[in-house]
Amino acid sequence: MKDFDMELTQKFAMQYAKANKKEKSNLLDEYCNLAYVKRNTAAQRIRRVRRAVYPGVLKTNRYQKKRGPKRIFTNRHKFILKLCWKQGRDICAERLYPQLRVYIKQLQKHTDNLDFYNKEEIDKVKNISLISCKRIIADFPKEKRSKSKKAEGIYSLVPVEADFSRQTKRPGNLEIDYVEHNGGSARGSFAISGNYVDIATGWISRAASLNKSLSSVEYIHSKALSKIYHIPRKFHPDNARTILKHLYAENDDMAVNPMKFSISRSRPYEKNDNPHVEQKNDDKIRKLVGYYRFDKKEQVNLLNEVYDIADLIDNFFSASAKLKFKVKRADGKTIKRIHSKPKTPYRRLMLNRHLDKETKGQLRTMYNGLNLVELNTKLDKKLKDLVHSLDDKQYDLTG
Repeated sequence: MKDFDMELTQKFAMQYAKANKKEKSNLLDEYCNLAYVKRNTAAQRIRRVRRAVYPGVLKTNRYQKKRGPKRIFTNRHKFILKLCWKQGRDICAERLYPQLRVYIKQLQKHTDNLDFYNKEEIDKVKNISLISCKRIIADFPKEKRSKSKKAEGIYSLVPVEADFSRQTKRPGNLEIDYVEHNGGSARGSFAISGNYVDIATGWISRAASLNKSLSSVEYIHSKALSKIYHIPRKFHPDNARTILKHLYAENDDMAVNPMKFSISRSRPYEKNDNPHVEQKNDDKIRKLVGYYRFDKKEQVNLLNEVYDIADLIDNFFSASAKLKFKVKRADGKTIKRIHSKPKTPYRRLMLNRHLDKETKGQLRTMYNGLNLVELNTKLDKKLKDLVHSLDDKQYDLTG
C-alpha cells in the first residue's frame, strides 16, 4: 500500500468508525473512486486499520471503560456479605437477607473481622437489596457434597474386597451369607439360615436361628464354625450389620481369637462379590427346605437337624467340579468353560498340602464312620417332619 493510500485509509477509517449505515456506504463509494479499488478491497483495508493490523496507522484506546451501570458493590462489600453468609452456614439469599443485620452485629460484637472496614461500607451492606444479595451470593464457591453416603460405623472399620472369590489356593477363606425364611412377608419374627462356604474346597456349613438379632447371629456363627474342622483365616460376609459387628468384636478379643483372623466385606448390592455362597443359597438351602415361612422354635430346631445331616452328605459324599478357566473369542465372549475333575470337599481337604495331619486324621475317622444310606433316610424323615410343621395356608397336605 502506497503512502497516499495509507493516509487516505487512516482518514476514512476514523470517519467510518463514527458513521451510521448509510454514511458508511457513501464513504466506501468515495474511497473506491479516490483509490481506484473495488468495494471489497476498500472495506478490507478499512477493517485492517480498525483492527490495528498496522498499529501506527490508527491509535485506539486499549483501556476503554466498560459499558453499563457503575458498580455499586466492590470486593470489600462482597467480603463482608460472605462473612455473614458463612455465619448462616451457606444458606440461600432469601434466608440470609432478613438476618443480615443480626449477623453483622454478631460479627462486630464477638470478632474483629469487620475492624478493617469503615462504617460506610458496613452500612451499604446492611441496606443491600434482596436482588443484589442473590446476585452476589450466586458467585460464592459452594461446598461440594458427595452424592454417595460415606461409610459409617462398622462399615468404616471393615474394608471392602471385590475379588475375594479368587482366593482358591488355601482353605480357610469363608464366604458368609444369610437366607430369610419369611414366606414372602417380612412382618414379625421368622427364621434365618447362615450359610458358610469355603472357597478353596467347597466345604459348607449351615445353621439356623430365630430373628435377625445379634444373639441369633452369634448362635449361627458358633454352630456353623463347630462343623468346620480347619482353621478359618478370613471371613467375607455381605453388608449385614449384625454379622459384621460380631466378627469385628470377636476379632478384637485376643482371648476368643488368638489367631487373629481377618475380615472383609463385599460391595453393596454386588452379589458377584460372593459368587460361591450365593450359588449355594439356592442349591443347598432353597432347594432343600423351600421358600416356606418358618417362625416357630420347633421349626428352627428341625432346620438345624436337617442342616446337620445335609452338611455331612454334601461335604463327604457330594462331588462338585470347580471352574479352571474360560475359553474366549477375540471379542471377549465366553464360548467354553473348562472344569476340573469333580471331587468332594472332603477329598479336596485331604489332598490340600496346607492342612495339618491331625485334622486330616480327624476327618478320615469321621468319614469311615458315616453311612450314606442311613443319612439319606434320616434326612428324608426330617424334611417330612419340617413340611408337616407348616400351617395349612402354606402347604396343603392333601394336595
